[in-house]
Amino acid sequence: MKHVLMLGTAGAVLVCAIGALDSRLSDAAAANASDPPPPAPEVCYDDIGNTHFVRAGQACGPGEKRTKLIPQLLDPDAEDPQAKLQKQVDQLSNKIAQLEADQEKTASRDKDKDKDSDKDQANDEDQGKGKSNDKGTSKGRVSRVSAPFEVVAPDGTVILRVAAQVSSTDGQGAKVTIGGGKSGNYALRVFSGGNEFVAGVGQAVDGGGLVVVSDSQGPVATMNATNRAVSVFKGDKAAASIVAGDRGGEVSVYNGPIAVVHMGMSSAGDGGNITTALNSGFGVFSAGAAQDGGGEACVNRVTQAGTRRPACVGLGLPSAGMGK
Repeated sequence: MKHVLMLGTAGAVLVCAIGALDSRLSDAAAANASDPPPPAPEVCYDDIGNTHFVRAGQACGPGEKRTKLIPQLLDPDAEDPQAKLQKQVDQLSNKIAQLEADQEKTASRDKDKDKDSDKDQANDEDQGKGKSNDKGTSKGRVSRVSAPFEVVAPDGTVILRVAAQVSSTDGQGAKVTIGGGKSGNYALRVFSGGNEFVAGVGQAVDGGGLVVVSDSQGPVATMNATNRAVSVFKGDKAAASIVAGDRGGEVSVYNGPIAVVHMGMSSAGDGGNITTALNSGFGVFSAGAAQDGGGEACVNRVTQAGTRRPACVGLGLPSAGMGK
């Protein structure tokens, strides 16, 4: 019996075992055919079932054991040693056949994986056509999940909800939502207790970027790309803001809707300027850099007669003490 396989170490061991058993079967058959032993009172046997009769006093071979043969005590149904060896050969042959089948299945699966990998790479290349080369672009397979869907905790709490449209003010039970508002502006929104809006980042209704931090009373701070402004709120009104204006950065402090302090570049652009105003918005003081290289300041004073009269200090300007 011959088996030609590419089975690695396990297959090689099985093939060698079968070859050894085949050889022993052949030797046993040849010995039985050429010189059948006459009955003798003693028998020599080895660990795999080979037996042969020996005369009294004759030594057994290396590794063999000796026993006396008592015919009346022999089991007539005992398995023939040669049949036992043949059974072992058949069992080993079945194992080799199973290894061959497993090897074919593994090769088939590897081939299918290679085809899928080639297909995925081709799809990635097609999607990348017409786009700039990006060394950081992933060449791996992209997984897609269709919205809407939710990510939940073991206790059923909705951690994340993703949908084409979500509420901008109420999480409706979700801790975090991603989706579009009524105007189609997409954003990531965070909610306290699954309903109270506390933070968000995304696209404002006007199309620019927007970041909002809130508490139970409303917005606390915002950063708006369209207005190029960062604002801090008290209640529903701005308390202070930093804006990138036409002449550079500007800082304003508000009392309600009125800016009572303003700091920015001077009107001529020669340096900085600070202006204060009454709660009505009427300016009462302004100081800053002058065009002549010095500084100047003006105060809107009220005379003893109740008349408002500006008093300025600066090169070529009247004294602040004038106009009493």
